[in-house]
Amino acid sequence: MNITSGIFYLKKARREIASLNNRVGRKGLSALFSYADFLWCYARYGCLISQYVNGNFWKYRHTDRKQILTYRGVLEFINRCNASGHIHKLDNKITFNRFFKDYVKRSWLSSEEMTIDDFRAICLKSPQLIVKPLDECEGRGIELITPPLSDLTSKEFVKLYDSLKNRKVIIEERIFNHPEMEFNNNSINTVRVNTLLEKSGKVHCFKPVLRVGVGKSVVDNYNAGGCEYSIDPESGIITSLCYQGYELRGIHHPGCAKVMPGYQIPMWHELRQTIDKACHMIPECRFIGWDVAITPTGIQLIEGNHNPGNVSMEFFGETGWYGKLKQYL
Repeated sequence: MNITSGIFYLKKARREIASLNNRVGRKGLSALFSYADFLWCYARYGCLISQYVNGNFWKYRHTDRKQILTYRGVLEFINRCNASGHIHKLDNKITFNRFFKDYVKRSWLSSEEMTIDDFRAICLKSPQLIVKPLDECEGRGIELITPPLSDLTSKEFVKLYDSLKNRKVIIEERIFNHPEMEFNNNSINTVRVNTLLEKSGKVHCFKPVLRVGVGKSVVDNYNAGGCEYSIDPESGIITSLCYQGYELRGIHHPGCAKVMPGYQIPMWHELRQTIDKACHMIPECRFIGWDVAITPTGIQLIEGNHNPGNVSMEFFGETGWYGKLKQYL
């Protein structure tokens, strides 16, 4: 971080802490202590301002703070667990789909490699397509297209093909939610399963969360306004309220009548088996956040993240994952 970026970040931190102090009623020396405490947490634990304020790091005592997975801790896990020569199997969407082809059962095309006949074939197979930019993450830039082939002239079809061919994207057949994964929203709802693979070969599945989109959004990502729910890793039962906008908001998903705490995620045993097998396919990367879809025809891998964020892990529900997992590094 250069000097300009550092000054900008400190100003942002002051604004965030001022808002926190106003919210909890801190004034005078107590308010000044908050800023000093953040600087200490940043230096001592590698805690960023988002986690300090929104992840309630400010509430914890030293003994608890040592156990919590901060940004610095995530980087430590990545550096010690994931071999740089293999992370492209996770980061590159095309390589991922090819490498994990047994668990990616949807049709897909690389825009750079497809022919117009390839594109026509996938359009005839799937009434809706998902377009994902190759250089974006966290759901940014994802589009849903519904090519009405019966209404398109040859010229219009070629225009659609050319518009995609000239972009660096992956084009996938749209998949749909298992009936028990429908929550009155438009996105495919996924389960984020965080894993750490011991050198002995044992897979530790920790802090899985259900990610559900809201309304007409085509993505379920938290940063795109989606909601998250903590899941018990053994039973597949939701254990938390709706987490959205850094707050626990209620027992119902927005716009849905279903009570979420206590809800059973379908096909949980099959999901866990799939993740276990996928982990063993890439033992060179032992710390991964998997995004998994549960469809009417079974489990599908959507992507794997070699650098999973710690919002889902530490900001709500069960916390303290640095202390629980460091023994397996």
